Amino acid sequence: MRRRIRLLSFLGLPLIVLMACSSDEVVSPTELTPPSNLRIMDIPLSGGQVELQWDGAVSVDVTYVGYRLYAHTQSIQSLDNAQELASYEKKEVGSAVQNTVLNLGDSYTYYYVHVRAVTDEGELSRASNEIFLIARPEDEGAVVYEFATQAGNPSGYDLSEGVAVSMALTNSDRHDKTDFFLGYADGITGGGALYLWSPKRASSDYQNTTGFAGMTSSFDDLTRVPDGTTFLDHVAVTAGSVIAVKITDEHAVSNYAKLYFMRVEGDEPERTLVFQWAYQPTPGRPELVPAP
Repeated sequence: MRRRIRLLSFLGLPLIVLMACSSDEVVSPTELTPPSNLRIMDIPLSGGQVELQWDGAVSVDVTYVGYRLYAHTQSIQSLDNAQELASYEKKEVGSAVQNTVLNLGDSYTYYYVHVRAVTDEGELSRASNEIFLIARPEDEGAVVYEFATQAGNPSGYDLSEGVAVSMALTNSDRHDKTDFFLGYADGITGGGALYLWSPKRASSDYQNTTGFAGMTSSFDDLTRVPDGTTFLDHVAVTAGSVIAVKITDEHAVSNYAKLYFMRVEGDEPERTLVFQWAYQPTPGRPELVPAP
């Protein structure tokens, strides 16, 4: 199995590298009005770049001369100690209200990002809203077993972590971390032809509701889920098929993915589906990650 992970790394450099500030002056954050509405504007399908924008800070009392982006693996939005802030990854971005965060990395790591305004005297504003960036994973050669397999063989899959999971009801810690399972025309019984199902077909204890839609494009050419796509709670497993996936959690937050059914191996009831997938971890974004 070959796994590829694209990580949106801050500043185009490994996050452990601290960028130099334009000033050595250390001034504690004040009650100055912060920038607002920090947001992701675009996630290109290759190159791993992410464009960020925000609404500039406005004040009649001070003069803002630039902005400073911060990123860390834990939230530091609430910090107001200048010495603590000085130890974190940051980037001086001048007076522009947009900047680009570059790749690459190699793990499923969340990075919390916020922006602060800087005055002509070196004072920092409070933090803007905070957003997070995450590695966008894909995998080639993932495997799940059919539902009637021997105990211990995983028939479910969690795209957010890239792992096959057991569908045993005793595996309750996976009830909110299972996106689909390999079953049959009737769900978990009947044998015969193989289907992928939303986990709720197995039990209402599962929290994700997953929909599938067959696509006519190739896996690499499926760069985003088309607007108006109709999703069903199951799809027949046919080697060579490309499938768009919509996963909606208990809070009605949806993520998109795509699958390519490579082949079915073995004999019933120990058949396995070997597949390729790519997952968009940013909620609500239909863009998908192509293979390089």
